[in-house]
Amino acid sequence: MPMAELSGLLNKPWQTGAMKRETIIALVGFAGLAMALPHFVKGANPHGAYTSQQGTRHSTSGKSLTWPRSMNETVHRVHVTVPMRDWSKRSGRMIVTAYKPDGAGPFPAIIHHHGTDPTRRHKRRRFRQFHYARHWVRRGFAVFAVTRLGFGDAGPEPFPERIAGTCDNPDFDPVYAALAEQSAAALGFVKSQAYVDASRIILSGQSMGGSAVLAHLSRGAPGVVGGLNFASGLSDTPIGRRTIECGWDRMPSIYRSFGRGANAPSLWIYGEGDSYSPLKIAKARFKQYQLTGGRAKLHVVPKQSGLDGHFVIIRPYLWMREADEFVRNAGIEIRHAKRRR
Repeated sequence: MPMAELSGLLNKPWQTGAMKRETIIALVGFAGLAMALPHFVKGANPHGAYTSQQGTRHSTSGKSLTWPRSMNETVHRVHVTVPMRDWSKRSGRMIVTAYKPDGAGPFPAIIHHHGTDPTRRHKRRRFRQFHYARHWVRRGFAVFAVTRLGFGDAGPEPFPERIAGTCDNPDFDPVYAALAEQSAAALGFVKSQAYVDASRIILSGQSMGGSAVLAHLSRGAPGVVGGLNFASGLSDTPIGRRTIECGWDRMPSIYRSFGRGANAPSLWIYGEGDSYSPLKIAKARFKQYQLTGGRAKLHVVPKQSGLDGHFVIIRPYLWMREADEFVRNAGIEIRHAKRRR
């Protein structure tokens, strides 16, 4: 507000001294709110900033900025070669968003994989998974959120998650192979970070990302001590049948193969009222996984008002007790960070 207007506002003949003081306090408060608001808006980035591999934010205006120290967020590109649905090979660079506690570490790490929505894969530049990451950073973990090929700035091509065949006769094998390759590439990158304890790593994923966890564990993942599977499933519906999973009759054999090769335990977290991976189907897959030696525990979150059970990951209080127990049983100590004052 220009000084002339401010002076006129404060020198009205009807204002008392107390009223003037209250006016000044109100103006200062509104000014502070206007300056702070961008920092509280989810994903707000008024400067159009992006982060280089060295961890410095670079804005489109050319000015260097610094991330808030509480999450130490940096963004990296990771090269990977994957099979396509015809088994030809394509290469690209995934985006890995890294968060860590303050300090040099070494910290245990969580590598997290997002789900898939083929119709909305261009809607965001990268998957930050900020709130999920914050949950684990506060527990002493470094967190790496992967944006796979075909999504955001890691796309639009190649996109290796297109399923070959038809809904009634799909071929999932190239997709699961591509998921496992990308998870393995992310693991290699994470283990190369000096602040990470390469012997204490957890794989994590939601929906298709949960399938990435199981596919990777089935191939062997040195340094990985466990997997968190939130509502894994593959519900690609090319003919629009959202409530009917394509190739559901092939899933038992796929999950048996996942269990047969798994070299680390996993915690499966599903919610009642899941419209993508119904609980009945999830329990059947869990049983098949265990039949071939897969070490896993199933935690079912009761139906939540206003929340599709497929997305229980967004409410950590629904599963954090079970997840904390799983992590401790994997030999990782949870250290609760002190909140900044």
